[in-house]
Amino acid sequence: MKARINGRPPTWLLCACLAGVPPIGAVQAQDGGFVYQGELFASGQPATGTFDFRVVPFSQADGGFPLAPEEALVAQSVTDGVFLLNPDFDVGIVSGGELFLDISVKESGQLNFTALAPRWQVPATAFSGLAYGLDNDTVTSDAIIDGSVTSIDIADEAFGVQEIALGSVQERHLADGAVGAMQLADAAVGVTDLKIAAVSSSDIAPATVTARELANNAVGTSELSPGAIGTIELGNGAVTATDIAAGAVTATQIAPGQISSDKFANGAVGLQQINANQVQQRITGSCPTGQGIRAVTTSGGVVCEVDNAGLTGFGSPQESLFAFSTGDGSQTRVVGNIANEICQLSYISAREVDNADETVACALFPDASGNWILEAFATPGRDGAATCRATCMTYVGDL
Repeated sequence: MKARINGRPPTWLLCACLAGVPPIGAVQAQDGGFVYQGELFASGQPATGTFDFRVVPFSQADGGFPLAPEEALVAQSVTDGVFLLNPDFDVGIVSGGELFLDISVKESGQLNFTALAPRWQVPATAFSGLAYGLDNDTVTSDAIIDGSVTSIDIADEAFGVQEIALGSVQERHLADGAVGAMQLADAAVGVTDLKIAAVSSSDIAPATVTARELANNAVGTSELSPGAIGTIELGNGAVTATDIAAGAVTATQIAPGQISSDKFANGAVGLQQINANQVQQRITGSCPTGQGIRAVTTSGGVVCEVDNAGLTGFGSPQESLFAFSTGDGSQTRVVGNIANEICQLSYISAREVDNADETVACALFPDASGNWILEAFATPGRDGAATCRATCMTYVGDL
């Protein structure tokens, strides 16, 4: 099998007005021959026609002795300057050290050859694994001109992971949109293959990343920008207690009115989830017989006190002294103490009230000092008279 690679050394000008561009490429074939591609120009234009070539191999650029007899390649077709030669040297020659080709050319039917100088050195990389019997790694990037190999030169699936060294393909080698889902095998790209911030939201189509694309704990807070996840990104039941770290959600993460009773499962909120200074815990304390609850603590405990019997009755009624007023205005007297007695009017008498402008009255009221006051009133300067009396009883028991 014979193959060739591409390359383009500098142009040589010849006296005979023939110019030869040293071979675009040459590689060793399995049997020791070459497939040699070059370009030939006549008077500055690509030559077309039939030409004869002579090729002699040397081990040095000038002088020296031929490594093999001259090989004549006659009636070679040249089209638009491009020609192919297949010199067939001994395998030992082409697989040895440095190799230079001394090439001469003439149009078929002419007598004299024109040497294409200088001799062209066959690079060692031309003997790479592109042909049978070549060692691995004998063709490197130095042997391939930038841009000389395109997608049309590479068969489908010609390159796999074994042909690409780690780190050899970087973002500058890929055109925008060159790699899509069809170019990536399952699990082909992992976290070690992506630099920080290499993939942003603009690189991910809606719904292209689902739960099965994300490993456990693959996305943390450092991977999410503020507001990146809203309710439309979370399905019902998608987030459970095991998905929320302690202290991860505080009041600043919850808008007012966003949490109602239908958001809580039974038992979801307990003592550990409330602020005792804002929410009263369940009352769990009690008081013994004969005592009542005086106060409730924030923790749900109670403060007890001995029960009071309260008011159970009254003592015997005690008639107070009378209060009189006969045309001398208001007359008062103390008849009891509010703290331990209850009093009421028990007798009222009015006399000589014979004119519309005369008034007599009786009243019972407490004063600021805590006393019950009995008052008798008759219009001053008139003959009307009032006689008043109160009955008081002491309290039995505690108020």
